Amino acid sequence: MRYETYKLFQLVENFDDYGNSKNDFEFLENISVHINEQHIKVLGTETCYFVKALQGVTPYDKFELGAEYMISNFSHEYKIISFINGRLAQLILEEVKV
Repeated sequence: MRYETYKLFQLVENFDDYGNSKNDFEFLENISVHINEQHIKVLGTETCYFVKALQGVTPYDKFELGAEYMISNFSHEYKIISFINGRLAQLILEEVKV
């Protein structure tokens, strides 16, 4: 596997000077992620089409349930939809910016 370095961000709720809530992504640390793109075949009633699914694997295992995460590097930005912690954490990704 070929890992690439990404910056890991977590969505945190902050309050401004007036007490208004604002949600910002806060940098946690640099992690190594291997991203794989799969094309899944979906059959409809009379149509067949392919859906692009992005998956990732990382040795980082400190993800918390209920938290929202995002990873980015110099060229891509992904939102982490779900994860499974283990020896290697498995990630389901959604591409936010290319």
